[in-house]
Amino acid sequence: MRTFFLILAFACTSTHAISSSSNYWSDKESYPHITSELGFSNNLNVTENTLDAFTKGIERGATSIEFTSRRSLDGKVALIHNDVVENDAGEKIVVELTNFSGLPEGTLELDDALKFVVDQDIGFNIMMQNNPVEEGYDPSNKIAEEVVQRIMDAGLSHRALVTAFDAPTVGTASFACEEDEDCDAMFGWLVMKLNPARRMTPEDYYNVLVKYNLDALIPEGELVLSTDTALLDAFVNTYDMPVFVWWMGVGTASREKIQDLKLLACKGVGGFITPRVPMAVLAKKNKP
Repeated sequence: MRTFFLILAFACTSTHAISSSSNYWSDKESYPHITSELGFSNNLNVTENTLDAFTKGIERGATSIEFTSRRSLDGKVALIHNDVVENDAGEKIVVELTNFSGLPEGTLELDDALKFVVDQDIGFNIMMQNNPVEEGYDPSNKIAEEVVQRIMDAGLSHRALVTAFDAPTVGTASFACEEDEDCDAMFGWLVMKLNPARRMTPEDYYNVLVKYNLDALIPEGELVLSTDTALLDAFVNTYDMPVFVWWMGVGTASREKIQDLKLLACKGVGGFITPRVPMAVLAKKNKP
């Protein structure tokens, strides 16, 4: 099926200063960063969180990759998105309650992704899955400390954006990083569009970031657009904190549209986390 995009022109002006931080994600001259979400899986029918997916995303213009991680029972950091998966015997298993050797064949470990990052000389966004609603949830947040230690051991903190839906989990990672003067990772809170009755104000989101020592907001695209970009404007112009936007994806109402991406690029968004890399590349050309 062919998809035709309506190419809209926007007049943009830049309103914020350039950062001098050494972290890849803080380089405002390079905004919006284009991050291949779980590789390029939605468009090319390849398995997410695989070297094949990462490679395809980079080939199409991404300058960073996203991968999701879970801590296996034996302390490995497995690149698996869902909490419950089928093992090679067809049995349902909880990732956090299973040793790494019992996970599906071909599951990558964090070291595999970090080697790819070095080989490709790119940035990376590691999303830590540790959610209170899941059976394998760990309230001690061991994955957070493990991820920071592994990134530091690899000498890659300056290329890292570490995120989670659970603010205490990513907060634990941020505070662990702060204890090491050589740690230069960025930490962000992943958020979804809420029921209107529970909608938070920009100040509410900002206060959560401050509480957990976080650097960036990582909102679902529909959340930013439903506020008429007021949320983005507040973080860019008032709080001077980066915003990296993602979407739920194919099969949902939360999908990337070229006119939305171009508008967000004009408004100073820090980046797009998306499997639709060519669309993001096109939108970036609209940056002032």
